[in-house]
Amino acid sequence: MDPLVGSVLVEAARKVGAPLVKSVLERFLGGEAADIGGVVIDSVAEKLGVPPGQIPAQPPESIEAAVAATEAETPDLIAAEVARMKAGHAFVQDKATPAWVPAWQWFIMALWAYSWVLVPVVNAATGAVIERPSIADLIWLTTCYQVLNMGGNTVLRLADKARDLWGARPGSA
Repeated sequence: MDPLVGSVLVEAARKVGAPLVKSVLERFLGGEAADIGGVVIDSVAEKLGVPPGQIPAQPPESIEAAVAATEAETPDLIAAEVARMKAGHAFVQDKATPAWVPAWQWFIMALWAYSWVLVPVVNAATGAVIERPSIADLIWLTTCYQVLNMGGNTVLRLADKARDLWGARPGSA
């Protein structure tokens, strides 16, 4: 966003006594949460009937009136932006997988490929006698991983359901 637009709007907000608009613009323009600053600027531009880049060319009285009108809507704008950010965060959290899950999956797959593909091919091509890991060890490692990964998830899900059921009982805290 053009800094001139932001500075014009901050000054107009100061003049008309719109502290929410002023603080949002001062705090969020160009920062990590620039989206809400852009929402405020878009709202002011919409009230002026011009694109955001043409806000500085508008008469100061019109800008001040648009900022004052946006001030009344600012709590709703902020609430909508917070709701949008929470929804995005919840979506990411739902899709989050611990880093160790795919790492262990690839590691176990590589061990099986090493034992059943790489070692026999190298032994056949070079005449070397490279020993393969014991199949019993590979099965044990794979079983432990599956029990921890799948069984752990099952236990967590059952614990969540038990907590939900216990919390839903009448008279429970």
